[in-house]
Amino acid sequence: MRKILDRMPMLSKPENGPPFLMGPVLQLLIFTVQQQVQEMWATQQYQFVDEHIEVHLDGHESSQDCVVLSWLKCKALPEDAPIVLIAPGLNCSKASLPGTAAYKALRSRGCRVAVFHKRGIGAPLKTPVFHLFGHPSDFQTVIEHIATRWPKAALHLVGYSSGNGLTGSHAALYSDNLPPSVASYALLVGGADYNFAFAPPRRNFWSDVLLDWGLLYFTKQRMLTPNADVLRAADPVGFQRAMTAKKMQELYQVCHKHFSGFPPEQEARINPFSKGCAVLENMRVPLLWVLTEDDPVMPGGPPDFWFEPLRRLEMTALAMFQHGSHLSCFRSWRLDRWVDQLLIEWLDALGMEMESRTT
Repeated sequence: MRKILDRMPMLSKPENGPPFLMGPVLQLLIFTVQQQVQEMWATQQYQFVDEHIEVHLDGHESSQDCVVLSWLKCKALPEDAPIVLIAPGLNCSKASLPGTAAYKALRSRGCRVAVFHKRGIGAPLKTPVFHLFGHPSDFQTVIEHIATRWPKAALHLVGYSSGNGLTGSHAALYSDNLPPSVASYALLVGGADYNFAFAPPRRNFWSDVLLDWGLLYFTKQRMLTPNADVLRAADPVGFQRAMTAKKMQELYQVCHKHFSGFPPEQEARINPFSKGCAVLENMRVPLLWVLTEDDPVMPGGPPDFWFEPLRRLEMTALAMFQHGSHLSCFRSWRLDRWVDQLLIEWLDALGMEMESRTT
């Protein structure tokens, strides 16, 4: 792991602060506008091929549905071309920042790029079962599907924002059942105990603005409203409680109680991060977790008791940056983002390490 990190220039250089007068709040406001523009632009700029993959939860026959795996169209590539599977943010899709900002660089490096859409985002729900972060078992089904189709290709798993709740949980739950082609995880700005993701212990005023105004509104508009018929028919009381929730944490708890497909106590048991990050001690592939201290979703970073276990983990590294807000991560007034460069450096370093092992 140390060799991989040493090959990443951004981790050895002094951190550059944000552009002049661009503090975390201004970055976040600009990023919010940028994201809306980027969605329209990406829809015109990029083409995708969608796969609908059947999924179900073990022991819950009525949970069968499908998730959408979107492949970014590219030139013909060899069978062993690396694959980057992106788990986007809470209400995000293949056209949403922050993931789209890396498409061009990934494609220029000869990568196949795929975007995982959890239940209810890529396609309307067929059954009233969904999880705001996505079900790790659904993610595993998609990973196995990709590994079967491209057995010679290294598969890199990348999460953004709440996509880290999914990828991090998957890393902890499925470390012993990964297909051989899974080569790495990158968790980019976000993640931790998702049962309390919307009630961070060090929350501040801007945390409340982001979580209980912005995210609450967009979650109702992009997740609940498009799937209203299925959800309301299955559980009208639960749906009404979700639509009238005043806090994002309240909305999460209502959805996971009424629609996750698991009883609350079982849901809590399968959340590996509820006891901290020591669950990653069995990781067999490199995992990089990137955070910013000024992120309003997790101000000051993870709980203090997480750091000691992280120092002991051989295959896991935490990169803590001072500036970046919540995935804005602007490094100039051109609004280019250092987190995109960091992802490319991570993949390049992994590629060099894999080459060194085969020569």
